[in-house]
Amino acid sequence: MANKVEELWFNTPDVWTLCRGGGNGPAHPSQLYAFEKYVKSGMSFLDYGCGSATTAEAIIKKYAQMPFFYLGVDVIPKNVDWCVQQFPGYQFAYNPTLHKIDQPDKSWDVVYSRHVVDHMRSFEEALDEHCRVAKKLVIIVLWRPLGEGGKHQIKNIVDQGKTYENEYTNDYSREKVVQALNEKSKKGWQTLEIAEGVGKEVNKFDTVIVLGKE
Repeated sequence: MANKVEELWFNTPDVWTLCRGGGNGPAHPSQLYAFEKYVKSGMSFLDYGCGSATTAEAIIKKYAQMPFFYLGVDVIPKNVDWCVQQFPGYQFAYNPTLHKIDQPDKSWDVVYSRHVVDHMRSFEEALDEHCRVAKKLVIIVLWRPLGEGGKHQIKNIVDQGKTYENEYTNDYSREKVVQALNEKSKKGWQTLEIAEGVGKEVNKFDTVIVLGKE
């Protein structure tokens, strides 16, 4: 019997990792929460860490007639190949490095990521990269609530009974996150919203952070 999808995601990271049950996860209210409130017709939209395009699918189903240009990028080539086959008419590309977006400065109206920043070295570095590429909006969805400690805490997924030793999550400090957002305000980025517990009817974790720039 084949492994379940979520087991494939953690146990065989170097082969086929269709992550409908892991990675950026199945359909969830946090995927459209900020899209519905802030994304406008005609905006270009970069989905950083698109995984198996569950966010793209949610957008397509609800906003099929909304004109906007979508590009999904991911670090797993086979995920990109699968997305290209499943979503004709939408663009997908391989992003070779997790910690850097392979796109020019100020090249996208909206830079969006969901359950991606949790796996990056620091919130500050991830925020810098999102803001570097974005022109108008940055949307970051974290799969954990912000922590109350003074420092970011890294937790390897192997601690949660998984076997992917190179995978880890960050429990981001509320204090450090607010400091990072305040630094961005000096460069014209306004924090539009920090919403915690989005989709709590599904789980209690997701936090949506939205920044805007005129």
